[in-house]
Amino acid sequence: MNYKKKFVLISVCVVLIFTIGGVLGNNIFADIVPKEERLKQLQVAEKEEKTKLESMPNQTLEEIEKTVEQGLKVKEIGLEVGKLFEELAPPTDPKKELEDNIRGLKGVLAEAAYFKTLVDDPIHGEMYKKGIKIVEQKKIDLAEIENDLKENKTPVAELIKKFENIRAKKILE
Repeated sequence: MNYKKKFVLISVCVVLIFTIGGVLGNNIFADIVPKEERLKQLQVAEKEEKTKLESMPNQTLEEIEKTVEQGLKVKEIGLEVGKLFEELAPPTDPKKELEDNIRGLKGVLAEAAYFKTLVDDPIHGEMYKKGIKIVEQKKIDLAEIENDLKENKTPVAELIKKFENIRAKKILE
């Protein structure tokens, strides 16, 4: 083998070893941060992103797209906060967990009220109109589940399934 080929082969191997080492090192370091601290960091980040979202104007199509993008950031962080919170303090009572989930989804649906300001958008207006109808139906369905839960009309497991179906329905498609 000629000198240049050996040099290139050794260089590629060294770069590969450093890359693998760096990736493994980052993964190990990521696990060092305690979940409680990560949860606090994510809650602060979620609050900051939510504040940005709420302060965004909705005038031009570009600004609307930025608002939707910011909303997705808030949602992603919120999902991660929820997962970590469940890991740190798993609920033991399914009824209480369902009540908490209903309260959380009601908050999300209340934030979707800004869709009403977007129905005049020439490109996405119809999508927002459909989204408003879906939000209103979700609110009605949640109220029914909440009422059944309070009156113990239906088994909690069945109500959880209904809730999951409601939560899974996309608002904007």
